[in-house]
Amino acid sequence: MATSPPAWLQRYANNYHAWNRSEDADGYALFKRPLGLVETGFHHDGIHYGGRADLTCALNLEMKSDLTNDQVRNRVLLAWTALRMRHPLLHAKVPLDDPAGAGSFVLQIPRGATEALDLVDKQLVSLQHYDEVDVGDFVDHIINTGRIVDSSESVSKLFILPFQPLSNGRLSLQLVFVVAHMAADGLSMYSWMQDFIDLLNREVYEVQSEMESALNPNWIEDKLAPAQEDLYPTVPGSPARQRWFWAIIRILRHVQKPLPSGFVNPLRRKERKSIVFDRHYADALDYEPTHRPPLNCGNSTSVLAPSATQNLQKLCREAKTSIGAGSFALVALVMSEIEEKLHPDVVDADRRPFVASFPLDPRSFFGYTGSNESCMLAFSHGIVLPFLPASLPIEGRFKLLAKAAHRQLRVYQKRLQHPSKGLDAHSPLRIMASNYLLTTELVKEKLPPHLHVGTDPQGAYPVNGSFQAATCGVSSVGSVRRWIGSGRYSLDGGTDFGVDYRDMRSCLRARDNEFLCGASTEDDGLLRFSVSYDASAMDGELVKVWEDKIATILEPPVVARL
Repeated sequence: MATSPPAWLQRYANNYHAWNRSEDADGYALFKRPLGLVETGFHHDGIHYGGRADLTCALNLEMKSDLTNDQVRNRVLLAWTALRMRHPLLHAKVPLDDPAGAGSFVLQIPRGATEALDLVDKQLVSLQHYDEVDVGDFVDHIINTGRIVDSSESVSKLFILPFQPLSNGRLSLQLVFVVAHMAADGLSMYSWMQDFIDLLNREVYEVQSEMESALNPNWIEDKLAPAQEDLYPTVPGSPARQRWFWAIIRILRHVQKPLPSGFVNPLRRKERKSIVFDRHYADALDYEPTHRPPLNCGNSTSVLAPSATQNLQKLCREAKTSIGAGSFALVALVMSEIEEKLHPDVVDADRRPFVASFPLDPRSFFGYTGSNESCMLAFSHGIVLPFLPASLPIEGRFKLLAKAAHRQLRVYQKRLQHPSKGLDAHSPLRIMASNYLLTTELVKEKLPPHLHVGTDPQGAYPVNGSFQAATCGVSSVGSVRRWIGSGRYSLDGGTDFGVDYRDMRSCLRARDNEFLCGASTEDDGLLRFSVSYDASAMDGELVKVWEDKIATILEPPVVARL
């Protein structure tokens, strides 16, 4: 007789998180599925730690408009509603049935366009009554006040900032989206923002027609995103062989050699600091002291000049590495120089390495080729780069670090082609199985102690390793042009309304001591670093030093003309 898998394994590749369609007592069509493990971890971040990890995206558009402010707001509301129907997780909620439980996405389908618009209008806040709002200042307030979204009602919210005139006679339309991380990741946000721009540029009747179709439950059902755990590669072989596989995976996690500890992020303060924000946006944000997040969050952006970007690309070509590896190398280079300057008396032999943690896009590991409709993330053990003193030539240091990063990163660029090799150190099957166990542990750790339940899959063989050894986090998405970019819509035609992309900035609410560097090549071809960090732990002046140094350190030296 077949035996059921242990409780901790029931979510792995088992269709545990399948969507269920039903009707509620009022006759509304409902779709519901349990949150996946990764989603559950971010859900616990949000509800137990004041919106921790929630994503904030500031989208800047150039707008041609002959409409009134109210008419523009209605266009935005229509596009926002249609976007939530195209991408149903944006319209979902997660009722707080059990604070310790996984929770479920619940999607109630409105019965008509008017009802849909009325519901979504509650998740749209206009700041048009302000003369001017600095988007950077507003985002700082968003990530340092009470949680923006109430995930029991909606996992997303949109703010419209006051329109600002441009020198060409058009207007700047700035929008700030806040989405719970359990429903989205960086890749899905890029895709959704381009879709939003597309909807804004379409004729009103076209969007209304799509929305009418989108309210058909059968239409919605085809667009519901799966949980990543249901897509994980199955373990081949008989039940006995599968049990043996999981036993080996757990023992390997117990005996694995942990990464060496990296040097501590040199931007940290000696003592943590709490920063209280003024109530400047009190009619839009929650400033109640009891609702403030447990730490302050900061975000910064550094853009390499064309000469520095071109030099980085040249050095990566010479080193035969990817730009992504070069981004890791650049962060390591800057952090090492700041560390050396702040602690000059440490001898080279005692210098610890730079260790970078980074997230993985796991989609290719289990053959997922669908659109980016949800949060799909995995966790790496990080990479280790040597500490190189500033006395060495900078280009040589950079190329050596880039090669080391490239060598360690490429082992994660595999596809699941040979399931029989599932125990190879970097096989997709082993990575996903280990990540599944890690996520199970992280979900439990994110709960307050009094809510800890369940058994530890490792049993008497605890994991030999720690994710606290990293100097900082680094990620790279490459060029954003495949998702979003300017020039796709002309504003020179005879229509009364149109928008085109100009810029996008994203950040998240950080965890304790985090400093997360997100690298991307922007629409203008320049390399940008967007950083989210624990502002209670990081020294603001040193963060500014980091911003300036990473933007300029690879600028070629100026050669004087005779």
